[in-house]
Amino acid sequence: MSLIEWQDDYSVGIRNLDDQHKVLIDLINLFHDARSHGKEWQTLSIVLRSLMEYAATHFAGEEKLMIEHDFPGLHQHRLAHNEFVQKVSDFSEDFRESRAMLPQELMNFLGEWLVGHILVVDKQYSGFFKERGYG
Repeated sequence: MSLIEWQDDYSVGIRNLDDQHKVLIDLINLFHDARSHGKEWQTLSIVLRSLMEYAATHFAGEEKLMIEHDFPGLHQHRLAHNEFVQKVSDFSEDFRESRAMLPQELMNFLGEWLVGHILVVDKQYSGFFKERGYG
């Protein structure tokens, strides 16, 4: 069972960013599935690292687009991205050190953060970019 299902209201109206958000959702669901089925810590670690790497690439692309179009909310958006990276890095580090099962708290954070980020923070740039013909 998936942790997150894509919904049309998650769309920011920019196809490539929507596609990237879908990949993030898929990676979170893959991680959730691996955790739910008791996969060994090496498998979980690989999936979590893939999620972090893809998130970093996605965040960099979003921020580059914001810089190119002089988006006024860049600083706040970047702070939200950094918060995500730091929180997941902290969980990941604890996980690597103890090789214990990752807590449900991480799964809740991943799901809630991504959906909340898309619906609230990312939606702030949606209209801005559309007005400038990007999308």
